[in-house]
Amino acid sequence: MNRAAHEKAYLGYSDCGYLLGALYRHRIGQPVHAPVVADVRRGEGASEGISACRTLSWLSGSREEIEPTLDGVQPAVAFNLITLAMLCGTDLMPDLSGHIVMVEEVGEHLYAVDRLFFALMPYLAGVAGLRLGAVSDVPENDRPFGSTAEEIAQYWCTRAGVPYLGRAEIGHTIDNKIVPFGLAVPPPGA
Repeated sequence: MNRAAHEKAYLGYSDCGYLLGALYRHRIGQPVHAPVVADVRRGEGASEGISACRTLSWLSGSREEIEPTLDGVQPAVAFNLITLAMLCGTDLMPDLSGHIVMVEEVGEHLYAVDRLFFALMPYLAGVAGLRLGAVSDVPENDRPFGSTAEEIAQYWCTRAGVPYLGRAEIGHTIDNKIVPFGLAVPPPGA
């Protein structure tokens, strides 16, 4: 990729995490977990489009829409849980050593969330910690799983020796905040 590609911000979330992970691994541009144009329809009434406006605000140089736990000192990344689990062991997986890893999920049963953490945690050795974003639109199962999404995340963090750092304001919700990969900085050119 040319010099122009290295100076751009690449925004998205969910399945876009594959691209963001590969760009981050190869140090191309500024990958950012952020609301996208399709989010204009997320919400109702006065709140419709608020998450997409958050991205426009960040692109204009505002730091107010960045996920509030980012401190600008500790590097961070944010991914959809299944996307990050599928990146593991591939040439697209970035080195997350020393990073705060934020994960969110949508539309998965809690037993599937549990299995995804089982598959993911061996690849998170050396991270600074994990934060759990929204786990939304969880389908009803024919019997209760027995643990909440947060309890699942805490269990697997404890088992893997990864610090569980609490919740993050990311995910397939109107509250999806901006997470620049690496250190929380304004967008290129802002």
